Amino acid sequence: MNRRLPVFVVVFGAIAAMVVLADDPTGPHSADVGSTGTEAFGLPIAESADAQSSTWFCAGGTGIESETAFADHTVIVANASDDDVVGTLTVYAGSIREAVSGEDQLDDIDSSSTTETSETTETTEAPATPEPVTQQLEVPALARIEIRLGDVIPAELVSAVVEMPSGAIAVEHRVESVNGFDTAPCASNAAVDWHFAWGATTDDAREVLVFFNPFADDAVVDGSFITDDGPREPGRFDGLVIPAGSVVGLDLGDDVTIRPQIAASLRLRSGRAIVDRIQRFDGSDGPKGLTVRLGMTQPKPVWIFPDGLVDEGVRETIHLFNPTDRSAEVLIDIAPDDPATNGIPEPFEVSVQPGAQIAVDLGADGRVEPGVGHSAIVRVVNDGAVVAERVLRSSSPSERSGVSVATGSPVAASRWVFAGGGTSESQDEFLYVLNPSNEFLATFSIVALEDGQRLDVQGLTDLEVPPAGRLAIRVGSQIERDVALLVESSSPIVVERGLYAVEGPGVSNAIGIPFAGDLIEPPPFIDDTAGG
Repeated sequence: MNRRLPVFVVVFGAIAAMVVLADDPTGPHSADVGSTGTEAFGLPIAESADAQSSTWFCAGGTGIESETAFADHTVIVANASDDDVVGTLTVYAGSIREAVSGEDQLDDIDSSSTTETSETTETTEAPATPEPVTQQLEVPALARIEIRLGDVIPAELVSAVVEMPSGAIAVEHRVESVNGFDTAPCASNAAVDWHFAWGATTDDAREVLVFFNPFADDAVVDGSFITDDGPREPGRFDGLVIPAGSVVGLDLGDDVTIRPQIAASLRLRSGRAIVDRIQRFDGSDGPKGLTVRLGMTQPKPVWIFPDGLVDEGVRETIHLFNPTDRSAEVLIDIAPDDPATNGIPEPFEVSVQPGAQIAVDLGADGRVEPGVGHSAIVRVVNDGAVVAERVLRSSSPSERSGVSVATGSPVAASRWVFAGGGTSESQDEFLYVLNPSNEFLATFSIVALEDGQRLDVQGLTDLEVPPAGRLAIRVGSQIERDVALLVESSSPIVVERGLYAVEGPGVSNAIGIPFAGDLIEPPPFIDDTAGG
């Protein structure tokens, strides 16, 4: 999976026209679910620099430090403004709830157990959940800070709310364990619908859904699941109660057992929440891996993946889930590096019926050239919509080992920020830049935020991506330290980050966080003659 700098690729079938979306002055604040941000666009959004405040929610992760830690949780806050910002970090503790029926859920929160012996009867109260802890959070100008949440509250699950009196703040979180690591954006808003196109509960896998409700009212959730052998509607997801100010984890293997493919649709009957999925593979039947990913709040007609690869030891699968009541006719366009040499494969064409999920293995039929990097664009060609995730599994003889998952981007933007990431002796970092316009050349620069300065990285300024082109950049060849990165472009682009462990398991891919104000959403590609 090594890639040289620079690498160009023509993206055939790319986006021909786009719609500019106006900036919403209200911003994605915790009290305004319907503003710009996660719910409106389907992915986290950073506020404009002139916004008065920003709020971020980091749900999925654990806080008990040990050699067997499941997904040790660290929050990473980047300040892209020229001023120091002082806000707050509030950490909430929770636990993974045992499987109970929906009607017993409230009792389960405050339950007690009775143990009988031959001599006495002992009643033991369930351990009390620690109260949330709020502490001051100072983020210097043009810099980033990291907070391990288990250092604030050691608990089975730990989630956080970051509230800052400024825009230009971006927040990601990292989870890590002996099985690998992942770094991904936190939520910039709460929502009432959350969808996941992928998940697994096989013998080597563990899938935990983390529900985070930092608000004053209880949330009630209804959930349904689609597996490779049909739908599931577990009883405890019928009116699942997430108490106010709580973190609740559910091990999906308790409800949907031994399935290699699970799509999930979660709708809040009342209240608000944030939902993350933690997915672990222990290496007993394939590569080890650890991922954390925010649910998608809306199905969309277009999902853009700047990176991808199939090869010996590398399996790439795109998972499509249709949570709507209308069928979706989908094309997956693959654009390889050096198309004059490698050719352009026929698009993958699938029909995703309402409430159905499909996994498309890009290497199954040989049409995608092995060992050649590529981009992928998922397009719905009728008036349907889907949610899409891409899963990469890497093992020997690949130089990399692990499992990564990425949601595509439904938008393009001229400014992107990566709060997490970094390069070191143990970790390499790539950025993949896609220009979705087939008309305009994009000129962009990568800027490091460090010690109050915007540092132009040698060799990474004024780079050009031709119309419908792709560029793969090995950041580690130019900079070897942990810093937040800004990508600033003359026209809208889509940027994805890859993090790779030099030794052992560890692969992480994530779309960056775009800034509000200049977002571009692709057209719906509606074709009235298409099926559905």
